[in-house]
Amino acid sequence: MVDKKLEDNIAQFCAVTGASTRDARKYLEAHKRVDIAVDAYYNNPNAFPSSGRRKGETSAPSTSKLTQLFEKYKEPDSEEIAVDGTIRLCEDLGVNPEDVVLLAIAYELKSPRVGEWTKQGWLDGWKNIGCVLISRYHLDSYL
Repeated sequence: MVDKKLEDNIAQFCAVTGASTRDARKYLEAHKRVDIAVDAYYNNPNAFPSSGRRKGETSAPSTSKLTQLFEKYKEPDSEEIAVDGTIRLCEDLGVNPEDVVLLAIAYELKSPRVGEWTKQGWLDGWKNIGCVLISRYHLDSYL
């Protein structure tokens, strides 16, 4: 029974974080609960030696490439990405603009208003998230 519960928790942890099953097991053994283990993973993804980036990933996204990506979506007469840019971003991501995933991205990128992004929030947010999530959303060619 315990093994089945642990396996279910590992599957849930991996689905949320995209981490390996080895990393999931280490975090779950250390923190016991899935929600606490997920928080620990995002707060310190390198807490365990094998943790962190997936195989083949080298470093954090570069500022210059993130800036290029920001420039692609920002309004021509503004220094922010507005609603039109957000819609283009959603189209490129293959995400419905009303999808809840956008709320998580908005939180991480410190969006000041719904559908709007500042350059600093964009840069800091994507750097904090790292390539793991960005590549999952087909933006890895920019990073």
